[in-house]
Amino acid sequence: MTQKYLKFILLITILMLSCRHVFSEEVSSLGDGRYESDEVTLTTPFNGNGKVLINSAMGLSGNLHVKAIDGNEAKFRFRKLIKSDSRSEAMDFAEMVEITLEKIPDGLRLFLQAPNPVPWGGTDYSVRIEGELELPQNCQLDIDAIYYDMNIIGPFGSVKNKSSFGKLQIEQVIGIIDLTTSSREIIARDIGGTVSLATNNANIKISNLNSDKSAEIRNEYGSISIENVKGTFNITNSFGKIKLDNILITGRPARIAANYTPIRIDLTGVDNSSLSVNNANDDVEIRLSDTISTKISLAVGSGGEINVEGLNMKPTLVKSNHLEFTCGKGESNLTVDIEGDGSIYLKGIPSK
Repeated sequence: MTQKYLKFILLITILMLSCRHVFSEEVSSLGDGRYESDEVTLTTPFNGNGKVLINSAMGLSGNLHVKAIDGNEAKFRFRKLIKSDSRSEAMDFAEMVEITLEKIPDGLRLFLQAPNPVPWGGTDYSVRIEGELELPQNCQLDIDAIYYDMNIIGPFGSVKNKSSFGKLQIEQVIGIIDLTTSSREIIARDIGGTVSLATNNANIKISNLNSDKSAEIRNEYGSISIENVKGTFNITNSFGKIKLDNILITGRPARIAANYTPIRIDLTGVDNSSLSVNNANDDVEIRLSDTISTKISLAVGSGGEINVEGLNMKPTLVKSNHLEFTCGKGESNLTVDIEGDGSIYLKGIPSK
């Protein structure tokens, strides 16, 4: 009896080993130790009310495209890209990653799950998720996916993410935007409302910013470039560059604080508001309309110069390193202050 039992157990074990991958996820070889799964589509009814949570395990990375659509359904199409030593191992890795799209009490959640710790951790192997998430318009996104590049195209009501190491691209979001990444680029287009963008060792590029709530934009060892602004902002940068084109300051005061950062601004106007620029050890160049109506104060350190041309002005204070004057009725304020080495170049441009 015992011998028969042992033979039975041995037979079952052999069958299990021989069928090890019968229920594993199929993958196709891409060459050079890379594999991909078949594309899968998940759908669920969703009218857009509530938050949309995007959560990923730490051991996963990838690219996620999120776009707004007309309709009352959420859809996620994805595939898994695996780097491993063999096809059988790639199948094992793919099987360990579970992806769900489900309703939760306060909205919807996309959950990208993996074991903790992942078996490919600390190796050259990996599992990446390439996916496209379609959502009803004006959703509110809350993202915790630290190793993903995100491309988000609205209209959405808000987008927030925890600190990440991925490239962030966002478009058509008016409401609340709070994006932080490290050593990766942020690109934003057609945004407004309460805005906060931060990175380092990479660039921030913005076009079409409309914010009356002082958009917070921070960088270090990277450039900040903004084109087409109506509203206000608070910009901080060190050891980078700042370039602002077609800027109309309205509402709350706008501020720029920088260090070892060349600053160039094409200023359309300051509408009953103010712009203050504080820099250290680098130049500030501002081009502005020659019909601007503002009080202007310019100050530099002992090693700097002040150059003004093309403006009809009434001087109120003239010193070797400090100049104050009024253009027009002086209905707004422009202040530029440089510490250390650095010069100010202010040029009036004829109005079109």
